[in-house]
Amino acid sequence: MGYKADLWPAITDAYRYDGKEAGKGPIYCLPKDLSTFAFAYNKTLFDEAGVEYPDPENPYTWEEFLEVCGKLTIDKDGDGEIDQWGCANALQWALDAFIYTNGGHFLNEDYTQVVIDGQKEFIDAFQYFADLTCKYNVTPTVEQDTALGGYQRWLDGQIGFYACGTWDVGAFMDENTFPYEWGLCAWPTGSTGVSMTRNGSVGFAISADTEYPEAAAALITLFSTDLEGQKVLCGETTGASLQIPNTMSYAKGDFKDRIADGTIPYGENVDVIFNYIEGTDKYEGLFVELTYTYNGDWWQEFLSGGYEYVLNGEMTAAEYCAQVQPAMQAALDNANEMKAAASGQ
Repeated sequence: MGYKADLWPAITDAYRYDGKEAGKGPIYCLPKDLSTFAFAYNKTLFDEAGVEYPDPENPYTWEEFLEVCGKLTIDKDGDGEIDQWGCANALQWALDAFIYTNGGHFLNEDYTQVVIDGQKEFIDAFQYFADLTCKYNVTPTVEQDTALGGYQRWLDGQIGFYACGTWDVGAFMDENTFPYEWGLCAWPTGSTGVSMTRNGSVGFAISADTEYPEAAAALITLFSTDLEGQKVLCGETTGASLQIPNTMSYAKGDFKDRIADGTIPYGENVDVIFNYIEGTDKYEGLFVELTYTYNGDWWQEFLSGGYEYVLNGEMTAAEYCAQVQPAMQAALDNANEMKAAASGQ
């Protein structure tokens, strides 16, 4: 099982469980991939606005980010309506980056209590996130986002900053899909001074009831770590990167070399991806709290409780957190009861 030593530690830790705590004990899966949710910027729009590109070595503060977004938010056709925005944010995916960089969190340390009501770090981050839309007008409004989502607006060249998962790179490098120059950058930083985002993974597992455990183990090892297979998925032999390599030796060696020499088409600043996965003094990727709960019903309560009223300015973040926390807590309590029943406790 020596191949495990060449996998990213974040992957192996993600699939360990000792019966009580995730991240410890034996490995239950081998990774199909390890992903991170980086940030991207449209270089073409920056050039047109005469704005300097983001410095990946020095992530924006929230104040700096707002200033740049303001310069990129434009009424291009002069009809009195904004038709190009500094950024677009999907709440379900982007809010994490703002909450965690400000020292906020949804749950307590053992994932038994929702703690957003009255939590300054969380509320300040959520309010800043909402103010980008309802106060500063540097993102599409709720209504505009409903009519045409941020992802499509990004592809149409209307957005300066947008999220970029490792799985998005192949599409963003396809000129028919995204005919613009672009690069990777850091999410802006809150009070911690560290840019944060979510990491993720999908894994291959073997049924305990299989009649062929050795053959099954060999198969998922092939899917997870085979070099030729990694070259296909990562773009060296296909020219379209769908993921970064699972094995660190290839990722840090030939994979980066093939990006540098143009064999693998990639947005500028691939080290942003590596920074989130490995962690630096300015970057941190993490598995969000949703990863460690029995189900995601408590998170769905947050999404369905009327958060759009915060984004359009009809409710403050503090008011929403106070309103939605009881429903979130009830869902979390139910999930923890289901977990206890499933484990026989």
